[in-house]
Amino acid sequence: MGFPNNLKESYLLKNVVSGKMFICVSRYFAQGLAGEQVSFELNWFGLTLLVYLSPLIENGEVTEVAATAFDITERKEAERQIEKMTHYDNLTGLANRRLFQKKLLNELNRAFEKTNRSRLCFWI
Repeated sequence: MGFPNNLKESYLLKNVVSGKMFICVSRYFAQGLAGEQVSFELNWFGLTLLVYLSPLIENGEVTEVAATAFDITERKEAERQIEKMTHYDNLTGLANRRLFQKKLLNELNRAFEKTNRSRLCFWI
């Protein structure tokens, strides 16, 4: 993507994202500059973006990193809803048998690992 020289500075990564996000994202760009294709998810202004970075190579050297971002906010929300539906009744909102079994198994495993029989007795 070519920008006129006077616009390039305003579109630098450090000017587009916040300080914490710049640190995180710049690590991925460093991988791209090292010649790796990279993909990652980025939460930005309430959106969830799936970002792909591809190095552009000329004469055996990486000259640029091309970034493509897709808005996957709706997909992530659908995934959260599906995850919720697997553990809670859709009508009442109460925990279902699957969640109970999962928590019971976790507690049993923890009790056996720590050999804490009182915890085991409490759950049974």
